[in-house]
Amino acid sequence: MGRPHDKQAGYTLLEAVNNMNIKLPYIIYARGGNEPENKRETRSRGAYDSISGARELFPTVISALENR
Repeated sequence: MGRPHDKQAGYTLLEAVNNMNIKLPYIIYARGGNEPENKRETRSRGAYDSISGARELFPTVISALENR
């Protein structure tokens, strides 16, 4: 999610992807991704989901692709 000089780099990239009108499922995989406020924020910005656990990664990606 965060990178040096941009603590919200995941959202910065999401905004750029949305501005380029790219229609792919966007999933943020980061520490704290499962926190309800992070999930709400991520979805409100147009991403599919926000997760933090490896066990959630593949099921979430598969779900996102099936729901495209």
